Amino acid sequence: DYVSLRIEAIRAEYQKMPSFLHEEEQHHLERLQKDGKDISQQLNESKARMEQRREMLRGMYEELKE
Repeated sequence: DYVSLRIEAIRAEYQKMPSFLHEEEQHHLERLQKDGKDISQQLNESKARMEQRREMLRGMYEELKE
């Protein structure tokens, strides 16, 4: 997935650099993982809202049919 690919790309770049940058690498990787979790949570919340709206619209449609 996207996050895994980004993690590997970041690791590859940091391996080319001096060892004192490994702490910075870790910071970037942790931030990327946190961002991935945040986006996943936002998508799940959005999906739930869309499902609720679909059900609401379905109910309105049924009312209008009657």
